[in-house]
This record gives sequence, C-alpha cells and structure tokens, in this order.
Amino acid sequence: MKTIEEEFQKLTENETDPSAIKGLIGRTEDLYLECKTINEDEIHSNMTTNSQSVVYFNYGKALSAFANAEGGIVVWGLFAKEGDKHSPDLIQEDRPVKQVTKVKTDFDSMTGKVVSRRVVGVQNKIVYTDKAKDLGFIVTYIPKSDEAPHRVEGDKKGSRRYYRRHGNGSYEMEHYELEELFGGRTRPKLKVIVRYYIHTRANGLQQCSIDIGLKNIGMSVAKYPLLEIIELGQFSKAGFGIDGNRNTGLPQPKGNSNKYQGGVSDIIHIDDTIWIDKYNTQYDEQKDKVYHMKVKIACDGYKMSFVNIQLDVTDLHKGVPQYIEFDTED
Repeated sequence: MKTIEEEFQKLTENETDPSAIKGLIGRTEDLYLECKTINEDEIHSNMTTNSQSVVYFNYGKALSAFANAEGGIVVWGLFAKEGDKHSPDLIQEDRPVKQVTKVKTDFDSMTGKVVSRRVVGVQNKIVYTDKAKDLGFIVTYIPKSDEAPHRVEGDKKGSRRYYRRHGNGSYEMEHYELEELFGGRTRPKLKVIVRYYIHTRANGLQQCSIDIGLKNIGMSVAKYPLLEIIELGQFSKAGFGIDGNRNTGLPQPKGNSNKYQGGVSDIIHIDDTIWIDKYNTQYDEQKDKVYHMKVKIACDGYKMSFVNIQLDVTDLHKGVPQYIEFDTED
C-alpha cells in the first residue's frame, strides 16, 4: 500500500494524463484524502487570493487540518458529496478547474499566508484534462507538520481558527487537542491483534478462522481508528461479522468491504482491544504451514502505518485459539 507521498507521486507523475485522478471517482474521502471544487466566478473575478473568498478559506482550512493531523492530499477539481449522514463523502464526478495554471500559481503564492506559521513541504501540481484550454486538476500534498498547530488566516467566517482532520472530515479543534499540540501531551499507539483457530474439516482441508482487532498500547485514547485489509493473501471475508450477526467492531464505508473506519463515537481506551471482523481460510495439513495478510492502521494522533501478519498454522489445535500481537513495519 502506498504512503501519502507515493500516492501524490502516482496521481501527478504525468501532467497530461488524468486517469489516476479520475480513478478516484467512486471512492470515499478519508483521513488522508479530500476533494474540492472551485467556483468559476471567483476565478473569473480574480478572487482566488482574496482573503474573503471561499477558495482562500478552503485552501487554508485544508492546510491547517492536514498539517495538524497526519498529513494528506487534496484534489481540486473532483466533486464529493455525502451519501447519507452516516457515510463518508463519495467522490462522484470530475469538475476540472478552469484557468488552472493561474489558480496553481495563486495557491503557491498563498501557501505562506493562509495559515499562521507556514507549513513546510506543501506541494501543488497540475494534471491537465485539456492543456490547450488550460483545464485540469490541482493536487495539493500537505505533510504532517512539526510546527503544529497551524491556524487558518483570512477574513471569511470560520477563519482565525484551528482545524484538524478526523476520519473523513476537517473539524475545528477542541481545547484538549490544542493543549496536546502546544504542550506535547502523550499519544495513542496501535497494534494489530489476531485470534486464530481451526474449527472444522471439509474436503480433506482444515478450516481456519481469524478474528482481527486493534489494541491501544499508547498513553492516550485512540479516536477515529482505521483498519484496512490491503492484502488478503489466502484469506477471505467470513461475511457474518465478528459476532455472527453481521456486526463489525468499526463501521465500514460504502464500496470497500475490507475497510473499517471509526467515527466520533468509536474510541479505543488505553490498553483496550476492539475486535473488528472475522476472516476464513482453509489449508492442507501436509502442505500449508504459513499464511500472510497485510493491513493498514491509523487513528487520530497516530500516523498511518502498515502491518504484516504472518500466521503459522502448525501449532493449532481444534477449538483452542492462538493470540498474536503484531507491530508496524516502521
């Protein structure tokens, strides 16, 4: 699975080929991805750099929210809309930016103005849909900042405030969050925990199930937890949830059955575990020994990390579960 930097490079590697960006259509926004459109009237009236304009505020809010969290990417020229109040915004269609070269230049000039304390490392790149017509997307890369928190500057309502990315949205920061960033308070830390066991035999093969969960071993509550299976290996989703009644430990966004993304009410307390879902596989006792899976995890205050799960089935006994905790790659 790609890091934020690698995803940015993938989306922008060819300035005349927007296929990678258009491939985002049908996905949902998440902790690291936001999509925005730009009002044509503000472009035509040269309002882009005006501190009272919508685009000026949106650019500053994006820089503040992602830099104050774990970093992320904004694609300007894609339209995303909330399907229902319980689901992340779905990326629905492309609405390329007109006069995209001018807008990108404006963004570059605004980077040090739209937030207090410039966010170091911000990049804006154009990917054209029609270069002759100066039409296309702007992709903004915003790294996690070592100088956080950053406040949105400007004169529009909502300015002069601190924002942070949570789940699939950007929200004004709470008092305790500002204390955390100003005072260097402790943070959560996640581990993947797996419970696996054999239970039946069919067609000469043993049936093995794994329950996968997240454990918070940090010194702060884990909010907006995320777990995504990015390589299933030999496993397949059981399909009946963690409890047999199709319930999962974290909500699932539409369009990705192997992604679990917590909302405002989903937290993992210190030294606590949340079991999320169940996966199955089958194996030949005479041949198969080791099985693999790869997952991505994150939460508010804990950067996106990757975990390789490796399970040895040789020590399994029917009905007796094995428990293993897995550290991240980094």
